[in-house]
Amino acid sequence: MTPSRQGRGACRPWRGGAGEGLKSKNDVHALLAELKWDNPAETALGQAKMRNYPAAFASLSGDCVLVGISHRDGADVHECHIARVTL
Repeated sequence: MTPSRQGRGACRPWRGGAGEGLKSKNDVHALLAELKWDNPAETALGQAKMRNYPAAFASLSGDCVLVGISHRDGADVHECHIARVTL
């Protein structure tokens, strides 16, 4: 993942393929969201862990909150799973 633009306010955004990442302005914590369509949110979370997406924030000293989000087409249902990883 590479920085997409300089953020304003408390977080700086980062972009991946089907996910988003935010890094705190003080470079301590991060939030990483992986999005899935018609797949369980656990799959999104598992992919982020398996491919070691938090490594993009290895220079930070705090935690990374991983969020797996799923949207089920036709059912208009959203599912979310959250995990915390120490950097």
